[in-house]
Amino acid sequence: MPKIVIKQFDGTLEPLNKDDVGFSTTKFKIFKTIVNLIGETAGEVNFEMSPEGLSISCMDSSHVSYLICELPKDFFEEFQVEKNQTYGVNMISLMKIFSISRIDIGLTIKFLEDSIMFFIKSDHLDKTYNIKQMDIDTEPLAIPDMDWEYNIIINSRSLYDVLHEVGEISDSCEMKIKNSMIQFGAEGPIGSLKIKIEPEDIEVNTTDKYLKLALSTKYLQNFVKARNICGNTSMSISKEAPIKMTYDIGDGGFIHSYIAPKIY
Repeated sequence: MPKIVIKQFDGTLEPLNKDDVGFSTTKFKIFKTIVNLIGETAGEVNFEMSPEGLSISCMDSSHVSYLICELPKDFFEEFQVEKNQTYGVNMISLMKIFSISRIDIGLTIKFLEDSIMFFIKSDHLDKTYNIKQMDIDTEPLAIPDMDWEYNIIINSRSLYDVLHEVGEISDSCEMKIKNSMIQFGAEGPIGSLKIKIEPEDIEVNTTDKYLKLALSTKYLQNFVKARNICGNTSMSISKEAPIKMTYDIGDGGFIHSYIAPKIY
């Protein structure tokens, strides 16, 4: 797997006190990318804190894309919560805070009774933000286990480049899998495009030799914007089922995006 090199903060993080609920990390660029990815899916989400780590899930307003992010406690430098807790976060506010922050900073987040505090440290600056908690009434969507017909690994940068070109042609992307090759196609007012790409790896669990499906280019592009998280993107595909795209974040963490296909 291609190695992603990301500069990390090497200073002193804001400490968590004994009774604090929260976490701290030097992997700010990765965390910021995750926040942006989630924020483009849903404006408000619940941060589900447990002694095992942080979980976030959300669905876009059109019910086309469902995102699941798991960050185990080993992802963080410090992670502290005694029991399962849920905190509603306005992702638009969070994206605004992070948009004006450097990538090589230290981040500590503390969850208070009705607000959330952010401590951002760099070599020369200490910043403290306090935003209100949100009351968000949502329930996680149950995703059944599947025996996928195709499990594919594609270079993240290559996939981003392909989908960027597809998006210039059409808001609909046709994907075909045949003979261990993947073809992305689009047709629009200015013409048509076909791009064949050889995956890094492909596992076929079907006797069918051909698969075709159509997907929204918008939702594919939203996910691959986070290409710098991981050198490869995993794709799991079956007929008449949402496509599953995954980034392995490291330390046992991951992001899944389930994108519903279009109906022909």
